[in-house]
Amino acid sequence: MGCAVGEVQGAKIVGLLEASGSALVAGVVLLARIGRPCGMQEANAGLIAVSEIILAICATRAAGVPVGAEIGGQYGCFGGMGIAAGCCSAVVMSEEGRLGLSGP
Repeated sequence: MGCAVGEVQGAKIVGLLEASGSALVAGVVLLARIGRPCGMQEANAGLIAVSEIILAICATRAAGVPVGAEIGGQYGCFGGMGIAAGCCSAVVMSEEGRLGLSGP
């Protein structure tokens, strides 16, 4: 997941999480980081996408599939995807990684 999440990126992530619930997988790892600080790309559609990702993470975990987030990079993970990462079973961060709700 890079930069802001839009409608299409959100749908792809939700599809991945939904597929993992019906497949025999040990878990799902989301690579959550931004390439550079930037804002929401699609406004309301992006916000809806983030809410659907959070719902899919919770449903996947409820189905017994652990969901982890890996956060690294110079800028870390902020905003709605920061909330989504917090909903995961586990969060692993690099030494320079950051997690928050507003920009760096």
